[in-house]
Amino acid sequence: MTSKHLLRVTLLCGLVGSARAEPSGVVGGRLRLRAGNSEVSLGAARAAVGGEPLGLELRRGAQVLEATLDDDGYFWVNAPAGTYRLEYLRVGKRAEFFAPQELVVEPGALTCAGTVALELERVEDLGANVSNRVAVTDQCAETTPRLRAVAGPAGVERVAIAQPGAQYEHYSGVSWRTLSIGLRAEVAIGGPMALRGLFRLPPLAREGVFSRLVFLVGGGGIRGDRNELAFDVTLGAGVHVSYFDLLAIGGARWPEVGGVEAGPVAGGVIRIYSVILGLGLRAEVLPARAAFLTIDLAPFGLLGSLL
Repeated sequence: MTSKHLLRVTLLCGLVGSARAEPSGVVGGRLRLRAGNSEVSLGAARAAVGGEPLGLELRRGAQVLEATLDDDGYFWVNAPAGTYRLEYLRVGKRAEFFAPQELVVEPGALTCAGTVALELERVEDLGANVSNRVAVTDQCAETTPRLRAVAGPAGVERVAIAQPGAQYEHYSGVSWRTLSIGLRAEVAIGGPMALRGLFRLPPLAREGVFSRLVFLVGGGGIRGDRNELAFDVTLGAGVHVSYFDLLAIGGARWPEVGGVEAGPVAGGVIRIYSVILGLGLRAEVLPARAAFLTIDLAPFGLLGSLL
């Protein structure tokens, strides 16, 4: 073997060795499902969605790891040390997305991330992304012994409760899901009828007063009395509270046609927001007093629920 070949083998062995030496640990917790006021077992949830398998996956950048999930809802995964995002429950080939939670894998440790409670209106809606709420609580005194029994030796025991993650990661890793479901098509029904394209930018802050801020930009056409067409642009800012967006809006509308006045636009919007559909009321004081019932659809959210 020549010295050149020997050098290549040495470098390859060094790379393999360094990859094997990457510190890892185990993180786990428990998933609990609620529908209305009742807790639902994973077995009952599977039956309600036609026997589709349920699974949890953790993501760090492009790396996706599937956690082991048992019938009692306990989940765990052995992974390289770092921070991972838990942001959906896999339902067969579909997924039920929820507010991202960040889990920490500590090297050489068994880390309890807490109990993740996912609440829906109806268990049959699992995977349809109609609406849900997620909360994480510290029940590690109960959870850790079970994780120790099933996950095997994983070093010292730690508690690091999962924390709400940002809707956006660092710039180079902006969530494609968050961007895609922000694109929506809206129909507004009032005196005249309007058709708009919207982009909803969700809260970017993890916590604090800015964690509920939402922004909206859009534009489209409004049909006049004689089918003439006017155009408008809309900018909005407000807060998301529970299932509702509360927004102040401004913009401009032009030209003036029958039944549609031109000029600056000012008003407000209240809407029920979900991943797929939105239903709301738009009230304007400028350029004239008017009220519209609005219905909006996120095409990519609908597509994701069908896949």
